[in-house]
Amino acid sequence: MGAVIVLVWGAVFVITGMRSSGFFMVTVGAVWGALLTVVVYLFLDKRFKLRHESSDRQSGQDEKREKQAKIFEKKQETYHAFLEKLRKIIQNGEIKVGVKTEDKNSGKMIDELRDFIFQLGYLQLYASEATIDGVSDGITSMIQILNDVHSGEKNRPVDLPNFYASLSRELFKIIAVLKADLHGKDTATITKDKMNDIFRECDLALDDKDFDSNEVQQYFWKELMEQLRLKDYIIEEKDFTRDVCDFYAASARNRHRGYGFTFDTGYKTIPFRVEMGNEYFYGFPRKEEGTAEVSNSQMKQWIHQTSKEFTSNSQWLGYRVPYYRHRLDFWKLNSVGFDSLKDLRKRQRYVKEIAQEIDSCIKEFIENAKNSEKTKIA
Repeated sequence: MGAVIVLVWGAVFVITGMRSSGFFMVTVGAVWGALLTVVVYLFLDKRFKLRHESSDRQSGQDEKREKQAKIFEKKQETYHAFLEKLRKIIQNGEIKVGVKTEDKNSGKMIDELRDFIFQLGYLQLYASEATIDGVSDGITSMIQILNDVHSGEKNRPVDLPNFYASLSRELFKIIAVLKADLHGKDTATITKDKMNDIFRECDLALDDKDFDSNEVQQYFWKELMEQLRLKDYIIEEKDFTRDVCDFYAASARNRHRGYGFTFDTGYKTIPFRVEMGNEYFYGFPRKEEGTAEVSNSQMKQWIHQTSKEFTSNSQWLGYRVPYYRHRLDFWKLNSVGFDSLKDLRKRQRYVKEIAQEIDSCIKEFIENAKNSEKTKIA
């Protein structure tokens, strides 16, 4: 636009100058030439700057792409190294911590935990927080699966089909998280059916049928009594086979309930009971006045101090259902706890947690009772 204005201006002056003296023409021509030179220079300079800026942008984009490509390559390398370290740990079945090698070099140590921690550190250099969380959850589950095998009963054979199914499921979850981080989209894992085909070829076919509710409930009663005995409670042996069969054989309205076991808390002959309704619950059964060392009213006070979740009625001074994680509705079979109870690797640990909850409740009750009696004496 500036060039056009200058040209128009020059043309006007030339036309005007044609009617003037030669000196005027020379002057106008000189001024016009100088201005035209400036305009051309500015025009060319602007073109040069635009080209230079475009070149800089292109160079910056190329540099950014090259940098991203190198990061992606390093990311892949780190993820592969991490999976390789995970493979070595899985292959020997445990994480060794500070173990001397059995070769001639007695001073050499194996510390897989230390190496694994560093691999997680390398992973954190490139992975997002969501990726680290997903990988960490998978690793925790895999380590627990390996620990379950080693901590199981010596006389009980390892449930290999479920072991490999659980292990592969967690491994594929980790790989899916890493792959999604690399390529920016979720990817499907290898399906359970395909893995079952592999297991069948290895004579490790999985049994996909629904779990046996009778067997699971009978195991629950037997294992719970055993775990409480390990905490020094005296509990008589009891067979719940008939009760459990009657429970599932009856209709919803008339089903068999009210069975369980009772034992002494170890304090003033106060009884404690675990009983079956629609789901199991526990608490302090009511006794006739005069048949216990402590009055029912005093008992209710101690129970209330222990937990406000206890409820009383004509049969119970206080009863409650367990905490959410330990609740088991044996009639509807829809409680979250059945995922652990029906799993041969997890069921013993799960029932042990239930026994711990009951034991903690009893101990807190006894502590409240003792503190109340001390206050009363004082």
